[in-house]
Amino acid sequence: MAKKKIQDAFPPIFVEALAYHEAGHVVMAVLFDAPIRHVAIADRCEEPGFNGRTEFHWERRKKPMPGICYGLMCVASESSEKLSPHFDEFKSLHKKHRHLKPFSSGVRNDIITGLNAMVHYQLLGYSESTAKQQFKLEVREPAEQIVRMNAKNVIAFAEYLREKWFVDGAKAKKIMFSAGELTTGDVLSRYEL
Repeated sequence: MAKKKIQDAFPPIFVEALAYHEAGHVVMAVLFDAPIRHVAIADRCEEPGFNGRTEFHWERRKKPMPGICYGLMCVASESSEKLSPHFDEFKSLHKKHRHLKPFSSGVRNDIITGLNAMVHYQLLGYSESTAKQQFKLEVREPAEQIVRMNAKNVIAFAEYLREKWFVDGAKAKKIMFSAGELTTGDVLSRYEL
């Protein structure tokens, strides 16, 4: 029996999805000065249960990051996946490649972080349905706006990662800025960041 090639395990469309997904985390990380250790996808991501990962050097950050920034870093992956040229094909990809996680939700592996951000609103006394609404208004929608504003940067990084499958933190930041300055516009003006 012939050995399976890496391309069989990670078809190009899946690698593309992973690259765009991680690019969403990276754009927010660079905007909020979160120290990136590296970004890895496909077989370069050696962490069990993950096909892609943005790893951080949290100990290098001099001051704590506001909670809203963590939430934005988590959910930005959803919006950045939508910038991918083959986004519409991701949803059915797992039917042909059963070992791949379905793409019906942009926060596939980020769901725990996303839920933790939502639980924050419940701890503030919101009911579950109101917490979901607050999370959408205060985290998900701003993340989508910021990703759209920085789409050229996200695409530049995703396309590089799609080819290399691994990028160290310094290079990630350099690539992210290669398409121009990053901005949050006035999207986060209501927060003291």
